[in-house]
Amino acid sequence: MATAIKSFWELISRKLKFQFIALLIFVFLVSVYEIFTICVIAIFASKLSGDPPPNLIQSFIFFDLQRTASNLGIIVIAAIVFKNISQGLLFYFGRYFAAKASGYISVKLFKHFINLPFIWHQRQSSSELTLAVEWKMHLGNFVDYLFRIFREFLMVFFILMLMTIIGLWEGVIFFCIIGAAGLIIHKILTPKINTYAEKCKSLNKSMHNLTSTVLQGIKEIKVFDAGGYFAKSYDDETSIFAHQIATRETLARLTMLLLELLGFLCLISFYLYRETNQNNNYLFSELALVAVATLRILPAMTIVAHSFSSVKVGLPFVSSMFSFLKLKSDEDHFAVREGEISFNKDIYMDNVSFEYDDSKTFKLKNINLTIPKGKMVGISGQSGSGKTTLVDLIIGLLKPESGSIKIDGSILKENNAQAWQKKIGYVPQHPYLIKGPLSSNITFGLEEKEADEDWIIECCNLASMKDILEGATQGIHTEVGERGALFSGGQMQRIAIARALYRKPDVLILDEATSALDKENEQRWQECLNNLRERMTVILISHKPNTLENCDSVIYLQDGEIINKSLPGPEKSSPQI
Repeated sequence: MATAIKSFWELISRKLKFQFIALLIFVFLVSVYEIFTICVIAIFASKLSGDPPPNLIQSFIFFDLQRTASNLGIIVIAAIVFKNISQGLLFYFGRYFAAKASGYISVKLFKHFINLPFIWHQRQSSSELTLAVEWKMHLGNFVDYLFRIFREFLMVFFILMLMTIIGLWEGVIFFCIIGAAGLIIHKILTPKINTYAEKCKSLNKSMHNLTSTVLQGIKEIKVFDAGGYFAKSYDDETSIFAHQIATRETLARLTMLLLELLGFLCLISFYLYRETNQNNNYLFSELALVAVATLRILPAMTIVAHSFSSVKVGLPFVSSMFSFLKLKSDEDHFAVREGEISFNKDIYMDNVSFEYDDSKTFKLKNINLTIPKGKMVGISGQSGSGKTTLVDLIIGLLKPESGSIKIDGSILKENNAQAWQKKIGYVPQHPYLIKGPLSSNITFGLEEKEADEDWIIECCNLASMKDILEGATQGIHTEVGERGALFSGGQMQRIAIARALYRKPDVLILDEATSALDKENEQRWQECLNNLRERMTVILISHKPNTLENCDSVIYLQDGEIINKSLPGPEKSSPQI
């Protein structure tokens, strides 16, 4: 827990730290005022009984003690009302701080995920990452419960100090017994609570993954009539989750119930002990003081016990969030930037090899390749031959294990990769469309006020989207639906091509980007490519010979190696292997 608290303090902003310190000062002031309220109630009780209040209690009071009982009653009511208002404000500011701090770290985590290396994302489950960002609720509760623990501990400390000062040692001893019992109970139950918390976390992940699987594969699920299987799996997991979370919460509640019983036993014991003391002139006022203290300390201790249990419940989630934030991101590498990278001559791969960490074989081996500026270069090969990995290396998403990639003689490195990527337009085989208008999917990542509608339309025309725009009721402002559900695969690819062109790239990379185009639209796209090649370098990945026939050269890959470099077309010379 200490590690998580330290990580939290290191991660929040300076402004939030100042707010937290101000909140602690407010807690101190409210606690002092609550002591004043308890003293007022004790004096009111002594007035009703006719017993004099303990002398030291009077030192906490600034008003005349000779007032009538009705006047003192009004003061008690006013003190309690003000106390409740201050407690309400304290609760609000505490919850507000917890929400702000958890939101701040959640945004930090969201940005961190974006900046983590591409190769790291390839190994992760997207649903788990989504769930991790959503764990800000657990972080908010974690912070809120820690704050409650501090607040209630401080309150109990002040009350015990008051009782010590006025000589109510029996009451202090009784409350210490309650506290010790609470710690013992907490120590016994905590391992079990932690076990159930981990199980709940695991089941939460599993259910989230299952939901994500169903939503992403709904078409296949319907076709294969697999809905019953997935529904049963989800039902089984929710039943187990219900049992685990009910057991966890019951164990957390058990501490509170036992402390409540022990507290009232101590209060009765205090009364019986004091009643046997014949020289006690302050029985009624002291009993009132202990009763009020009990009514305040018991809820405080139960809140502390419950908060400790809740902190333990949320700790696995919070620790996972903080562990993600400790991963080294691209942002760390980009701390020192070299500025712009020029591209006026060529892209050169010098004896480049690459392998994934979990693979014992090279995905690419000894690649030597030159791509001159302004040329159209095709890359072909069977599935798994390394075509996409080669392109990811050229883009700068992956780092070579050996060899180097040079842009006009400058080695492509982590600190200039972003500048290089700004010169690239990339069209994947399965483009991702965001929920929103067509225009936002083309400008992709730019604010609406930054969009150039004339250039959007021009890019649509270059991508052979005339039929799409004519069929769209609102033109470029037409909604595309969730993940582009309102468009066909071929239409989505043309939208992705327009997106790539919008940034006016120097290099256009198409990774099987025409695979979903029909013959008519592919012919239009070939004409478009011929126009584009005059002002940008084009790298075209495809297994279709007719798609590659207009390339200046074609690279053939097999098992991660270049086995062939040729000039395509029936009239070109045969390649030499």
